[in-house]
Amino acid sequence: MQLLIGTVLLRDIHNILVVSIGFRRRSLPLAWLALPHRGQSGLADQKKLLGSALALRIARTGARRHIHGDK
Repeated sequence: MQLLIGTVLLRDIHNILVVSIGFRRRSLPLAWLALPHRGQSGLADQKKLLGSALALRIARTGARRHIHGDK
């Protein structure tokens, strides 16, 4: 399972941290968090969001998970 994490800046004012699953060259959002600031997210926000996404249990038990992110 390929998990993707990154930020999306909407209309230059909304900074959204998103965890998505990679599926057939597409990105399907699983969980997101609106950040109160522009720019990069912190490790605490990333851990919180990844925990929420993994709690959905979308993969079988024992499945490999690969997490990809950008700077």
